[in-house]
Amino acid sequence: MELLRVAAIGLTGVLIALQFKSQKSEYGLYIGIATGMILLCGSMDEMQSIISLLSGFDTPMIAGTLGRTLMKIVLLTYIAEFAAGICRDAGYQSISGQIEVFGKLSILILSLPALRTLLSSLYSFL
Repeated sequence: MELLRVAAIGLTGVLIALQFKSQKSEYGLYIGIATGMILLCGSMDEMQSIISLLSGFDTPMIAGTLGRTLMKIVLLTYIAEFAAGICRDAGYQSISGQIEVFGKLSILILSLPALRTLLSSLYSFL
């Protein structure tokens, strides 16, 4: 999705949500969530192009395990930020913080095998 289209959808969602905020604040939250879901679905095209780019590498490590791990990390980051942002907008900062911490721990767990492979490669050169 192009950046101008994303910005237009986001700003339109915010302006509509602001209209409902004074009368029924929960409608503004629902509009914000719906706008975020539209943007999330629209970004899947971009993710698909990244996946196809990574699978085009000749190196099996990049096209295989490392590429899949990288995509999982990117998706986890996006989902955690999206969910934390919704919780923050709803006024639940503590839940938002817990989602962010869990997302960071999940990313750390996913990256440990790649870090171990990198460190073992460095030790083999020494």
